[in-house]
Amino acid sequence: MIGFHDPLLIDICLLVEFHQSLVMFVECGCYDAGTIAGLSMCEQVSGQCQCKMSVTGRTCDRCKDGYYNLQKENIHGCVGRFIPPSPQKVNFKLKVH
Repeated sequence: MIGFHDPLLIDICLLVEFHQSLVMFVECGCYDAGTIAGLSMCEQVSGQCQCKMSVTGRTCDRCKDGYYNLQKENIHGCVGRFIPPSPQKVNFKLKVH
C-alpha cells in the first residue's frame, strides 16, 4: 500500500543502524607491537586486528609457529627460526680427463 509506514519496520531499521554504530566504536584491543604500523584497527565483525607478517592471534599478540621474539621495531613482528633444509639426494657426475 503506497504511503503506508509500518512502525515496527521503522523501529527495526533504527535498531540495526544503532547496533552498527556501536560495532564501529568497540575497542579492538590490538597489541601494537604485533600490528601493522601499530594501528589499533580491527575488522568490525570478527574483531581481527591487522597483524604483521609473522604475527598471529585476533589481537596480534603472538608469533606464528616457527617464529619468536615479537618486537615492535621488527617490521615483520617476529624473528624466524633457522630450520636447516632437509637432506636431498644429490647426483654427481664425475668427469675424468
